[in-house]
Amino acid sequence: MFMDFSMLYLLLSMLVPRSVYVLLCFQAHGCKLFGYVMKVDFMPKFSVRGIWQRWRESYPADGSKTADAVTVFTGVPTMYTRLIQGYEAMDPELKAASASAARQLRLMVCNLATLPTSSSNIGLVRSIFSEHTISIGCYSLKANRGMFQPKINFVSVSQMCGSSALPLPVMQEWETITGHRLLERYGMTEFVMAIANPLRGARKAGTVGKPFPGVQVKIAEEESGSDAAGVGELCVKSPSLFKEYWKLPEVTKNSFTDDGFFKTGDTGKVDEDGYYIILGRTSADIMKVGGYKLSALEIESILLEHPVVAECCVLGLPDKDYGDAVSAIIVPEEEAKKKQAEQSMPVMSLEELSTWAKDKLAPYKLPTRLFIWDSLPRNAMGKVNKKELKKQLIG
Repeated sequence: MFMDFSMLYLLLSMLVPRSVYVLLCFQAHGCKLFGYVMKVDFMPKFSVRGIWQRWRESYPADGSKTADAVTVFTGVPTMYTRLIQGYEAMDPELKAASASAARQLRLMVCNLATLPTSSSNIGLVRSIFSEHTISIGCYSLKANRGMFQPKINFVSVSQMCGSSALPLPVMQEWETITGHRLLERYGMTEFVMAIANPLRGARKAGTVGKPFPGVQVKIAEEESGSDAAGVGELCVKSPSLFKEYWKLPEVTKNSFTDDGFFKTGDTGKVDEDGYYIILGRTSADIMKVGGYKLSALEIESILLEHPVVAECCVLGLPDKDYGDAVSAIIVPEEEAKKKQAEQSMPVMSLEELSTWAKDKLAPYKLPTRLFIWDSLPRNAMGKVNKKELKKQLIG
């Protein structure tokens, strides 16, 4: 049967996913969009109000769907935390419309992806798998105008910025609001995607899933000093693995194992079902406390279960006896802040927090220092730079 082009385009438009995009273009997930058959709406910056509004506009309260409706959303863990906070601040009518609209999306993805692991440089990654595609990050374009060269992927490595794992309470609350169990996955600019929960099938909370076909992943364990056996640096070998950092031979050499695996700089482990769990950036999220290596992300996930805690950040501050002291920065819920102002009393004491958490955390994982802040300093991606925060607290 003959079908003219306009009719074919109309049918394809009904099938092609549409995403509202708020991540960095040169991040692994941004680069992939250019290779997908996908329509993309770019937002100048992450906006909680803007995203909820875009979804409500796509799926009006009368049950209809607009021609340019968003069907896919991709975000990092912090974004989902902020979207939940924005939702909870809405009036009941707006909440109902927002939740109803969000439930109409086909897929929501939570990315655990990092920018290139080489820091303190702005470099070019020469791709082993692409000869003609130039993927340009918006920040790189501004800072390095005129440096475009063929047969390379252009990325910024001026800072190291790893996404934290999605806390279980956040996943559960998001599923309650929207009906979506977030699809968690893991990738980096150096190899794009490597591990993911299934699109169809059981998505295991707290994990990033299993390696893709053709991808090899191993845990490089240290001989001692970890909280549990099987914990170590994630190392990846993939058909999509990059070849080298441009004009950085020594950095390239130090980024690979002798048998060709790329050292991600992320600490992880594998559970009993073969699903990978990301414990955090080795340099920022792993604390050395009295001979143990502890995951700050694991402790954060537990503290977020406390009814008073809206946000938290856990990091290790220098301690002469234990190496690192488990230190927690807590941002209280709005109601708790109001009570604090009315009663002129602290929202929570370290003793109260420890008493609450003692049945959920091992004694050596309990925070020994507590800070109560109104907000956490975040970058354009909504992430907390723990290295800078640590410098600030040490003073």
